Amino acid sequence: MADTVQVVTELKQHVMSVIERNRDELVGLVSELVRIPSLPGEEAEVATFLHKRVRQMGFEAELLEMRDRDLPAPGRPGVAAYVRGAGGGYTLMFNGHLDTEPVSPAYTDSGEDPFSGRVEDGKVFGIGTMNMKAAVTCYFFAMKAVVESGFRPRGDVIIAAVPAELNGGAGTRYFMESG
Repeated sequence: MADTVQVVTELKQHVMSVIERNRDELVGLVSELVRIPSLPGEEAEVATFLHKRVRQMGFEAELLEMRDRDLPAPGRPGVAAYVRGAGGGYTLMFNGHLDTEPVSPAYTDSGEDPFSGRVEDGKVFGIGTMNMKAAVTCYFFAMKAVVESGFRPRGDVIIAAVPAELNGGAGTRYFMESG
């Protein structure tokens, strides 16, 4: 038990140090994602961009298109990235969505561009930052750090960046049903 605690503690310290070392890159990617509008039904551009970036980060990734749902804008893509485990473990999926809420009138009233991706004092501003483009970005950076540490989980890890969260979670259901 003590060995497991030590391994987890060391892994956590490694992940946090890698994330801190890559903070500017992480914040930059969040900003880039925010600058790509991804209102419901308009996720294709951000999904294609993210797919390319996570492959550049070294992930095995695919662009999955949700085609068989009765939703507006058929063919809505999302990204699934994989870290293959050593075998014998459960699969764990980190799941986040790419579609954002419609633009609030508050943006118009304030004069702020909802898709600026403006960075100020290490904070990213714009629609979708907190819900949930920053979280999706953090999933990728954290898993990259885990892989770089040499730790290999027994089970596979999937990071899913799905469309259609605002359609009752249809993107998540589609990804899970697709295997």
